Order: sequence, then structure tokens, then C-alpha cells
Amino acid sequence: MGKAKLRKRQNGLLEQTRAHIKKFEEAKERGDVGSMEYMAREMADYLKQTGKIRLKLLPREKRVKKKK
Repeated sequence: MGKAKLRKRQNGLLEQTRAHIKKFEEAKERGDVGSMEYMAREMADYLKQTGKIRLKLLPREKRVKKKK
């Protein structure tokens, strides 16, 4: 994937994370523990994916470890 496509995907994941945070807060107000756990698990997965994408967006020198 190109860098622009990765940035777009990262932005999409961050938007999904924000939406899940809102849904989590709504579930918290309702007292729905099952929904809260699901939203938390989804947010954790999105953040892991975002971290992987963030590494791919780094310049090549910082991304690739130098061989000794």
C-alpha cells in the first residue's frame, strides 16, 4: 500500500475508535456491561492496527533496522 492509502486507513480507524468511544459511554450510562466489554475489545483492536500502520508510515531509515 502507498503512504496516502495508509494515512487514509489510519484516519478511518481513528474515526471508528471515536465512534466506539461514544457507544461505550452510551452503554455505560445504560449499565450494559456486555456492550461495554465488546466496545473496549473493538477499540483495543483498532488501536493495535493503528500502531502497525503508524510504523509503516515512518521513513524507511527509522522503519528498517540496520544490519551490523
